[in-house]
Amino acid sequence: HLAPFFLSSRFTDCAAGEWPACAVELRYDHCTDGGWSFRRLTPTAGADITSVGRYVVTGALARTDGSWGIEYLSELAGGSTSFYSWDVAADGRVTGRYWAPGAAPPEPPTELLGPFVHRKLVACG
Repeated sequence: HLAPFFLSSRFTDCAAGEWPACAVELRYDHCTDGGWSFRRLTPTAGADITSVGRYVVTGALARTDGSWGIEYLSELAGGSTSFYSWDVAADGRVTGRYWAPGAAPPEPPTELLGPFVHRKLVACG
């Protein structure tokens, strides 16, 4: 049910579109092949951050008001695994929770994420 919304999606804090429309952009991409990435894009050479890996969905929720949620484990190339839980409102606003490697619910999240906006990707990667 949620695959059309989640697969090939981007959660971004750049409501104007994507970098360089914003001075700094945080984005999480979710590809149809299980690929995942986090990027922090800036105009400063050498200041960008890129994490790339794979995700495995561990839970999902669809609500009658059009909002939905998704949880997944992300494994980075080095083998560390983190847990993410996202809530997507019917209007596309996204908030999330992140647990660093070695932490997971029911512990409190390591970091609260967002707000972001949900976008569909034309191409993933």
